[in-house]
Amino acid sequence: MGFAQNLGYGTNNDAELWGIKIGLELAAKLEIKLLEVETDSTFVVNALTDCSMKCLNHKTLIASCRSLTQQFKQVLIKHTYREANCVADTLVKHGALMEAPFVTFDSILPFWSSSYSHDRNGCTMYRITFVKLNLLQ
Repeated sequence: MGFAQNLGYGTNNDAELWGIKIGLELAAKLEIKLLEVETDSTFVVNALTDCSMKCLNHKTLIASCRSLTQQFKQVLIKHTYREANCVADTLVKHGALMEAPFVTFDSILPFWSSSYSHDRNGCTMYRITFVKLNLLQ
């Protein structure tokens, strides 16, 4: 199952935390007991797994996610690199363009089938970054 939602403007950590909260709620409704959560944000992994970490900007959302994890027999929250997290990135981009408030997907749709194949087969998607070199001394 996948989902997409237009959350409006915010930071990448806002999007990661809201995505995890919504995913935990959906998993609880489906009565899933063993859950593995992957995120490409080390900040979010640390915020959810280290109770001593102080995150004033996201305090309520982090507390909500931590509380939701109590509904499961086991929840593993782990970091994955962005290049290996293609489906999530594709769904985020889709959600940002949506007019509908919230959509769930019960099957693989054409717009994310390529991303799914890459993730399932362990292929990474390379990203292009630009570096500005100052050659003048």
